[in-house]
Order: sequence, then C-alpha cells, then structure tokens
Amino acid sequence: MPRRFVAALEGMTLTDADIAALANDLDEASSIVWESYRSVGISLGLHDCWASAIKAPNGKISGILALYSRNQHKVADWPKKIVSGAVPFCGVVIEQYEARQHISQLANYDPLTGFLNRSSLHKVLKTMISQPGDNRFAVLLLDLDRFRDINDALGHIQGDTFLKAIAERLKTLCRSNYILSRSGGDDFVIVIPNATAETAVNFIKATTEAMQRPLEVAGNHLSASFSTGIATFPENGPDGESLISHAEVAMRQAKKEARGSYRLVSTVDTKEAQDRLVLGSALRDALAKGLLNLHYQPQIEARTGEIYGVEALSRWNHPTLGNIFPSRFIAVAEETGQIEAIGRWSLEEACRQITQWERDGVHIPVVSVNLSAGHFHNRSLVPMIADLLRKYGLAPERLTVEITESVMMDESDETMNVLSAIRKLGVGLSMDDFGTGFSSLSRLTRLPLTEIKIDRSFIMNLETDPNAQAVTTAVIGIGNRLGMTVVTEGVETEAQYDLLESLHCDVLQGYLFAKPMSATDLEIWYREPRKLMPAMKKGSDK
Repeated sequence: MPRRFVAALEGMTLTDADIAALANDLDEASSIVWESYRSVGISLGLHDCWASAIKAPNGKISGILALYSRNQHKVADWPKKIVSGAVPFCGVVIEQYEARQHISQLANYDPLTGFLNRSSLHKVLKTMISQPGDNRFAVLLLDLDRFRDINDALGHIQGDTFLKAIAERLKTLCRSNYILSRSGGDDFVIVIPNATAETAVNFIKATTEAMQRPLEVAGNHLSASFSTGIATFPENGPDGESLISHAEVAMRQAKKEARGSYRLVSTVDTKEAQDRLVLGSALRDALAKGLLNLHYQPQIEARTGEIYGVEALSRWNHPTLGNIFPSRFIAVAEETGQIEAIGRWSLEEACRQITQWERDGVHIPVVSVNLSAGHFHNRSLVPMIADLLRKYGLAPERLTVEITESVMMDESDETMNVLSAIRKLGVGLSMDDFGTGFSSLSRLTRLPLTEIKIDRSFIMNLETDPNAQAVTTAVIGIGNRLGMTVVTEGVETEAQYDLLESLHCDVLQGYLFAKPMSATDLEIWYREPRKLMPAMKKGSDK
C-alpha cells in the first residue's frame, strides 16, 4: 500500500452515523474507505476497492476489511467473495486479540487506577536491575494517610473514587518514563529511573505540595497526604523485593514519627531491615506451617493457692535459627504486618487448648491472650472472638484479652467501640504491664476493664524499695476500689508473696509458682501437688 494512502486511513475516525450505517449495511464500508479517498488513491495507483465492515458476535462494529486493486480494468466478482469470506475470520481474530488484551490488563494492571500491579512491578524492577552499565534508580513507597477515615465517612465507593483521583494527580506529576504501581489498598509505588536519593526527595517534596490542593469527591473537597519511604538501587538492596521492603520500613518510620513526611533508607537501616526481612520471611513461613506454639504460665489466687488461670505466651523455635525471643519476633511481626495473624492464631489455639484440657480433666478457669493495638482497629475482631467461643463451646468468662497501654492511649471511637463490644460478649479485658508507660487514671476509669496487671519491674525491689511498695499499694488499692482483679507479675520469692497478699493483691504470677510451659507440661504440673505458702495456709484456715 502506498504510504500516503495508509497515513490517510490511519487518521480516519468513524462518526456515530458511520457506525449506524455500517451496522445496517456492511457494504457501506466501501464508501467510507474509498469514496472519500478515491482521488488520492487513483493518484497513487489504486483504482478499485472492495470493503466490508467486521461485526463482532455481540453486534459491535470492530473494524473494516478492505481489498484494493491496482488494475485499471474491472475484474470479476472474486475480490468481493474474498472479502465476504474473510470478514468472519477477521471478527474472530479481533475478538481473540481483545480477549488477550483484557486478560493481560487484568493480570498486569490494577483495575482501579490502571497502574501496574505488584507482580508486574517486580518484573519491571527485575528488568531494570539486569540492565548492564551504571544502573541507578529510586523506589518510593507512598502510603496514603488516614484513608480509613475517608472510607468510614464516605463509604468504599467514594473511597475508590478518591484513590482514582489521587492516581490521576500522581500521573500528572510524574514524567513519562516514571513507573507507577498500586501495590494494594492505599499504597502506591513510584520508580524513578536514573535517580539519586536527592532526586527522589525533590520529587516527593513537589508531590507533597501538589497533593495539598483539594480533590473533589462526592461534593467534598479533600486533601491528601502521604507517608513515604525512599530506597535507592544499588545502595539499599540487590533486588526489587528487598528494595520495596526497605522502602516500606522507612515509610512506617515516617508514619510513626510524622505523618505526611518521608524517610530515606540508611545503610544501618538497610542491614537491620535485611535481618528483619529474613526473620519476617521465616515468621510468615512459620505461621503458614503451624510452627509457632503457645506456652502457658499459671496465675495463682493469692489467698487460696488455687489456679486462677493461665497467660498464653507465643513461642517460636526455628529449625535453623533456634529459639527466637518473643520480644524480637513480635517486633518484627508488628513491622511486617503479621501481628494480626499471630493474634488470630493465638486466640484460636488458646480456645482449642482450654477445651482440650477440659476433656482431659484439667480445669483451667480462664486463659489470657495478648493482642496488640492494631487488632482493635479491626472491626472483625469481635465477631471473630464470638465465632471462636461458639466453635469451641466456651463460656465467654473463660477468655481474657490483654491490652497494652498503647491501646489505652488510643481513645478513638473505633477502638472504644471494639473494647466495649468485647466486654458485651462477656470476655474479660486486662490492662497488661500497668504503670510502665503513660497510664492515666482518668483513662483507666473510662475503659471497660476487668483486670489490671502490675508490671514485674515494680516487684523486683518490692521488699526493699519504699517507692516500689508505695506504687504497688496504690495500684492494688485503685484496682480493688474499681472492682477490678489485680494481677502481679514477676513474683519470685516467698517474701514478695507474703507482702503482696498482705496488700490484698488478688492474683500472683511468676517463677515462684511456675515458668511458662507447654500445654503438655502444664497438664503434668497441674496434676502434681503444689507447695502451700504461709499465706495460702491462712487462706485455707478461714
């Protein structure tokens, strides 16, 4: 085909009238692709045209098949037969092509924003890393601040509209060679080729300023801010997975310290993040394969020596890494977003175990399970607990949920509603490590607590330190007056026991009675005779 004629056809646009005419008469295609271009065609050596519209199975006009001739003399009708015979096959080919394009779109792109999805982003990063030469680029992970509030206030449909509007604005701020991805939820990733950390910082500063201009969503004018983590290749990781993981750690740091800010991944952070990455990956594998287990530490009623309950404590013995302290893997779980999965597993395992003990003739009145602050932002927590109680046939008073002071500090309606709903189920609520953080007595009265636990740090010097005695006495008195059970952790000596019992502490927990132990060992311990303390003897005489 002459190039000038091809160029003329490529610029063609069909009007609604053209499409309607083609739908009624497929042969109208000849007038569209020939009559308007006849003089140009003849000047370029084309003298005739046979054409037909291509109709898809759904009735949509999907194209035009045209056959042109250089012969100046009329030929038989075989060209028309070729066109009419080929048109159905063209329709099938176009339909298959569109289907492949649609499948590719679903497989590689986020349907809401049109950005690359996470798996496609990793493919692009792998390609960029494998390029020869001095290859540099920056990976920015942007997490939208307070998106949950928008979903709650306007609903998820308008929340999606807000995300689309943000994506459009991000697109206008990025150059054509930037790679944009929505990695899920309210997280976006931007890859800047041939960029240093300074380039990335300048970009995110400009982005932060541009995002302050309100976006209109359902009649509301909303501003957006991002907490951003910035990683650079090759300094912060050898592959896409580690770069994004390090950027995510930096983003979490920015969100923790000052929402709407950015943080760079430092060399020290990178080494620590690599350690966390290894541990986080191993932890994810351990959760999937059921390699975590619970140990249980008994809690003893001070006056009688009877078992009050047990506290369930997560333990992890890795096949190659060995025993990993809870303080280490729980911190990693919080940073890698696995803490909620551990909490769900702990709740179910504790409920399963207490019913198993009951079947085996071991009566443990109550089991306490620790949950982190993040659980109480999840509205599904309450129905999940209710489902577990039904599944295992447990009375609600046999389960206690332990919360930290960070939950106490969060007085949002969402958190308070979740706490209240847990209490309405009849499940106990315990304030763990009371007195070690920023506990407020006014907050204490507003929370629906059934129990407070005095931290072991107050008990270490209880016998000799008047200040420790004064604080412990005050906390026990407050708990008693508020109708809460007071549990003291870290009891290791008989002298501590006697003193706490004289102060009317309700429940004691510590190595004086037993260390945390496996479910099987606790059953053995339960069946063995236990040593009676002097205070217990007094209680049994009453």
